[in-house]
Amino acid sequence: MRNNITDHGDFNSVTNKLSENLEQARDYMKKTKPKIYKKLMSFLEKQRKDIYPRVSLLDWGYGLECNFSCEHCGTGSLGGHNLGNQTFSKRMPMDVVRRVADEADELGFFTMSFIGGEPLVWRELDDLIKTVDSKRFYITILTNGWHLSEERAGHLADVGVNKIGISIDSGIPGEHDSFRQKPGAFERAVKAVHNAMNAGLRIHISTTVTHQNLRSEGVKKLLVLSNELDVSIDLQCATVAGQWQGNYDVLLDDEDANYILELRKEYPLIRRDLFPTPGGKGGCPALTGSVFLTSSGEVVPCLFIHISLGNVYKDSLKTILERGASVAELRKDTTKCLAGEDMEFIDKYLSRTFGASNLPLSFEDGFKKRSV
Repeated sequence: MRNNITDHGDFNSVTNKLSENLEQARDYMKKTKPKIYKKLMSFLEKQRKDIYPRVSLLDWGYGLECNFSCEHCGTGSLGGHNLGNQTFSKRMPMDVVRRVADEADELGFFTMSFIGGEPLVWRELDDLIKTVDSKRFYITILTNGWHLSEERAGHLADVGVNKIGISIDSGIPGEHDSFRQKPGAFERAVKAVHNAMNAGLRIHISTTVTHQNLRSEGVKKLLVLSNELDVSIDLQCATVAGQWQGNYDVLLDDEDANYILELRKEYPLIRRDLFPTPGGKGGCPALTGSVFLTSSGEVVPCLFIHISLGNVYKDSLKTILERGASVAELRKDTTKCLAGEDMEFIDKYLSRTFGASNLPLSFEDGFKKRSV
């Protein structure tokens, strides 16, 4: 097990082109999506005043189907089970989708992100986008890019999608294909980036970095590709969840985190979800900025914290967020990822999920029961 890592220095001091891009996006949003912009400003005000609960982003794993078998997959174990004796279909009915979206809108959520599984294989994707309503939410889709043809990208732009995230794990084609266990995955992903850009969609690359690969040639080439394409790249730190459950060796340490800050000087489009945005705070966004909704209606603090805060089939989203806010560690400002860098949080809570056959754990089992 690694030693507890320290805070990662003053990442507020790292300014770059990314902030300028975000400001431009906000200006565009203010003109074209005023309701969403108003909710964004309200969220930033709640951040400044430390008002809870405050959540802006709903990551939605509506379906678990995927055409890849990635080594780091974090969603496959989140089938959901904390529903008593009731059985719910694997697909959330559109009337429930509409209710959840209405509640999210009322609570001030302004971004809806569909992340799967693989969203582009969902038959209901168009219905989902229509139901949640792009006038109320900034809609993003995270995809492996395999099915993002030029025609599909144009269609997504037409139905209201604003941004596409393409997951790429190495700038070396063979490495990416091996990690994704899909020959040709790299070539299709890069083509998908171009297709999204040509359709007028905002675009970012998402990649998972570990202690082992952060300084690798594959990651270096991916950063170069990000610069060449002029698209931001989200570095997602490895966590002890999913396929890496209980694997502390893959986690970033303090030197790794500071190395990422240094990389931003050469590759200014690097971002982490820990980094502050213009006018806002930085820190781990689990419950302080986002939550993840599973295919069975479970709400967890993030994709990699496999402890339920409640189920939307049973409780309102407001009740679920308030329950989560009762956990002190989910309210604190921290410059460390709770699921991948905060060893105290991992040992106290996430270790309870290791080896569990049914995830997510219930709120009581995950957050409230004393450790033995």
